[in-house]
Amino acid sequence: MNSRIPGRPISTPSPLVGSSLDEGAFSERGLLERNSGSVMLRSSMPTPPKSKHEGEIEKVKVYARIRPALRDDETPGALVWSEDDGQLTIFRPEAPVPQSDFVFDKVLGPGASQADVYAAAVSDVVADVLRGYNGTILAYGQTGAGKTYTLGNTAPDAIGMIPRAAAELFSAAARDALHMYRITMSYIQIYMEMIQDLLNPAADNLPIREDAGGVFVAGACEVQVTSLEECLHYLELGEQNRVFAFTHLNAHSSRSHAVVMLTAVKSRKYLNNEERAQAEAPDQDGVVTQRVTVGKLYMVDLAGSERLKKSKSVGLRATEARSINLSLTMLGMCISARAQDSPHVPFRDSKLTRLLQESLGGNAKTSLILCLSDVRQHADESLQSLQFGARASRVCNKPVVNERLQMRQLTAELLAALEEGNERTNGLEQALSQTKEERDALQAALARERARTAAIVDALRAEAQAKDEQAAAKLAEQAELLSEHVQQLGQVQQQQGQLELEVAKLRAEQHVREEFHRKEVAELQQRLAELHAAAAAERRAMEAEARSQHARLTAAAQQQTAALSSQLAQERAAAREHAASIHLALTRLQRALGELVSMPPSVEDGGGGSSGGGNASGSHARSYAE
Repeated sequence: MNSRIPGRPISTPSPLVGSSLDEGAFSERGLLERNSGSVMLRSSMPTPPKSKHEGEIEKVKVYARIRPALRDDETPGALVWSEDDGQLTIFRPEAPVPQSDFVFDKVLGPGASQADVYAAAVSDVVADVLRGYNGTILAYGQTGAGKTYTLGNTAPDAIGMIPRAAAELFSAAARDALHMYRITMSYIQIYMEMIQDLLNPAADNLPIREDAGGVFVAGACEVQVTSLEECLHYLELGEQNRVFAFTHLNAHSSRSHAVVMLTAVKSRKYLNNEERAQAEAPDQDGVVTQRVTVGKLYMVDLAGSERLKKSKSVGLRATEARSINLSLTMLGMCISARAQDSPHVPFRDSKLTRLLQESLGGNAKTSLILCLSDVRQHADESLQSLQFGARASRVCNKPVVNERLQMRQLTAELLAALEEGNERTNGLEQALSQTKEERDALQAALARERARTAAIVDALRAEAQAKDEQAAAKLAEQAELLSEHVQQLGQVQQQQGQLELEVAKLRAEQHVREEFHRKEVAELQQRLAELHAAAAAERRAMEAEARSQHARLTAAAQQQTAALSSQLAQERAAAREHAASIHLALTRLQRALGELVSMPPSVEDGGGGSSGGGNASGSHARSYAE
């Protein structure tokens, strides 16, 4: 049976026969694994030839969710993050590179609730699915990092992404009065490279096929669900058929990749004129065709990567771990090839990558939730998850709205066949419950399931009611603010009218002033021109007088210079004559002194001596006089 053809009769086993409800079935690992069913999103997503819009390139969105240290042997402090800008840093002090930085679309810390995660990473994808796009939610991370808790938890105080997404689909369908919705569900797992239908355990090792519509799992059940309660019932049924095991890292570790696929087919309730005319044509026999949108939501809970020395798995568990790690390695290689625009992407090397082909670079809107633990002992595994997310954030998809033609008559027949198949299925379920003990166990398990489902529905309703009350309060507050704004607007308009009148008056006064100023400016310009002319004439007269005075002064200076030069020449001549006379007198004086010094002294007695001395004195006096 083809999972892409709605309405075929299905063979659904009794929801509770063979095993009773186990409290562990809704554990973190359990329900999240169930969500892994999204894996099928990639492969089963049809890419119809007809689409309403050309696809726009859109990158895979990556969100990091961090859980705190939970056990005594776990040491916190490996991660530092900022929820506002999506920055995250991991520290490994003993590694060659002790610090690595990453940036994602958003980082959700330990304080983030399930509602916060849904609003950030899932709500937009669900809204796009209702518009006819394909959407994928992937949960990736180490074993025990919180993938199942994030995706599939059904505890009323922490409902996971899968129940929330299903609730949103049914809620949106109930609110839309112009369209009809048909929602179907499939649930598979990939265990040891074998695809198994969790809603029909007898269908084992299902093959992957591909046609013009895309890649799909041949033979997988696709059941119609009409309420959230029914969807939760099938989730619980598939959960019981999943493979779980105990490991040192996780007491309820999923040993397979799980994919939940919800398909929403939306059609109009009322025909347009063209379709009405077509229906009335005699050659149509009442068969009417119209375009419907088909949105597929895949929620994939990937099995956690693990190191054997930490998980201490042996035997079959070790073989399962190696198979899981190999498929995750192939997934990483495909993402790296997509991120680098490689011409060859090895999607066919693994069942998981084959199923996720459209989700990674194809026709889908994809959100990846990285589940991390702020534990130093697991820093290496967290780094691998962060590197995986960094590569995935570079992958670009090209989603388009999926449309197809639908025949109402054929749809009615298919729905009738589906109802008939369901009736036969119910008969088989009753036949299987033959003994009183089995019936009692079935009723008790069904009661527990209904109670759990009711608690989930009540929690979701309470949350929705709280949101509605908050929205109503905000609406009332906005109405009050709007009323105040209207009053303020009236006052502002009145003030604006007054201001406009004042502006008009000011403009009139300004116009009068401008005219007066223009006249004054014209007069000033005329006076300025006259002053410029007078100043020019005066400047020319002053220049002429200055030139004349300069000539006179120049002549007088030349005459004075000539007189001074003549006087200076005379003074120089007189000075030369005086200097010559002084030189001559000095020469004579030196000569006389020389003669006086060279004359020998005479020693005589009496008058003779005196007479001689007198003669000598007289001679010297004459020499000096001469």
